[in-house]
Parts: sequence; structure tokens; C-alpha cells
Amino acid sequence: MKIYPTSIIHITLSILFLLIPSTYGFSQEKSRVAILPFEAREVSQSESQVITELFETALVKTGVYNIIEQNQIEAIAEAQAYSLSGCVDDSCAVEVGKLLSAELIVIGTISKVGNKYIANSKIIDVALGKNIKADSVSADNLAEMTETKISFLAFKLAGLTYSENGNEQIASNFGEIYVGTDPPGAEVFVNGMRRGTSPMVVEKIPFGQVVVNVKKGNMVAEGSITINSSDLIELDLKLEVALGRLFIKSNDQNLIVSLDERDLGVLGSGIFRDIGTGEHILSLRGEGMYYEERITIDEGKKDNY
Repeated sequence: MKIYPTSIIHITLSILFLLIPSTYGFSQEKSRVAILPFEAREVSQSESQVITELFETALVKTGVYNIIEQNQIEAIAEAQAYSLSGCVDDSCAVEVGKLLSAELIVIGTISKVGNKYIANSKIIDVALGKNIKADSVSADNLAEMTETKISFLAFKLAGLTYSENGNEQIASNFGEIYVGTDPPGAEVFVNGMRRGTSPMVVEKIPFGQVVVNVKKGNMVAEGSITINSSDLIELDLKLEVALGRLFIKSNDQNLIVSLDERDLGVLGSGIFRDIGTGEHILSLRGEGMYYEERITIDEGKKDNY
């Protein structure tokens, strides 16, 4: 960011996005997922390794993801002279995910607090660079953690559990959704979890209300359906450019506003509508003043700069 004095500027970005429905085709693919070794906290390294391996096995059994095996991860990391030790935060996980060509990456911790064992884990979308789902389980002893709880955590992160009378259980009834988009080639998210690229059949979706979001570049669409049988449900969505509003506050209303080197005009009230989502270069200029910054407008989110 480059700032050349005078005005105090406060920028607020508020986003609107459009939906609609259309298209056909077929393809099945599972997101490529890497699981990093769980960090050991007040437990031995060998216990942590066993729990990581059991979690990986359980996640494979969900059938939701294409899991990169641990020996592949270690071989790639070693070839790139990259250490996986201590990689437990989002930014490090994203870097490792790129290294492994993974779409999603899982990091976690296994801790012992008093007599309780606690496993925390989260899934990070490598392209988005952010956590998309997190959960945890606890056990009264190591045997309970290894025999049942760590497997349950994997099913929770795969979106294969449901709640009934306040108790969360692994789902046993599933449906399928064919997701087609116009144009094709959109990322498909089911209840916030990335499941592949359109057109595709999304399998193993627990009964209940389901929200499907699709995204390609700065185009988006959304659909909501209820699954109450094993029959295949078709959902066709037409993507539209996600548009947002750029709101800038300044004590100088005569500043000239530019976005990606295109003049939007004088600041005035500070509201500029129909701005495409994604990254932009914002610049403000006036007498004795120049301001420039790379900004990102996200769907359905307010950003402050």
C-alpha cells in the first residue's frame, strides 16, 4: 500500500451476490485432500501419530474425499526440502497444500487435559486460503479416543453426521444430487464443503435441508433443496457475476476514485455500485494526496480497509 498524506480514509466494502438457475453434463470427482500430522500436546509423539493414522483411515472410509497418502506427503515434502514438523496454522497449511497440489488440507491437534483426551481438527480450502469447517471430540481415555471418537471426528468433518434430540450421530441415510451449471466448470460446495467441479453427481449427502453453492471466477449461484430419499435429485444453476458495493468514507468528497486504473468518478457520497467481486487495485487521488491499495471483495462479507 502506498499513501501520500492528507485525508483520513475509511473504506467499507459490502457485497451483494446474485443467484438464478441451467446446464447439463456429468462428471464425478472428489476433492484432493492432504492430512498433516496432528500436533501433540501433553501426549507422546507416537500416540499422536497413531491417532493421525486412525483419523486418515476413517476419512478414507467416508468415501467423500480423495485422500493423499501420508507416504506421498512425506516424499513430496522431503523432495522439496520442506519440513512438516510444527505446521499447525492456516498459512503454513495453505503453503503445504499448494506444494502437494491439494484442494483441501486438514490440520489438527491431540491434547490431554487432566484425564481427558481432546482432538481438534479443521479443513482448510487451499485456493481460498481459509478454514471452511472445524470440529472436535473428547474422550475419557486413550482407548475411547482411538476406538470410536477419532473416527467420529472424521465423519463430522466429512459432513456425514446429523443431530437428533440433541445427540449427534453418523448418518446412515443418504441421497445424491446432480449439479449442473451454466457455464460448466464451477466449484461445487454442499453445506459449505467443497465437493468437486460441475457438472457432477454429489454422493453421500445426509437427509435434510441442503444448500448448494457454485462458484467460477467472480460468478456465483446458490440453490436450496431437501433430501428425503435415496433418489437422484437434479439441480441446475445459472451463474451470474457477483456484484458488490464499494463504500468509501473521507473528509474530502472531491477525490477521484479509480478501480483497476479505470476512473469511477468523484468520491461524492462514497458509494459505488455494481463492482465485481475479487481482487482490485483501488486508488484515490486529489490535490496533494494519493492513495493506492489492493483490495478483495468477498461474497456476502463486509471488508474494512
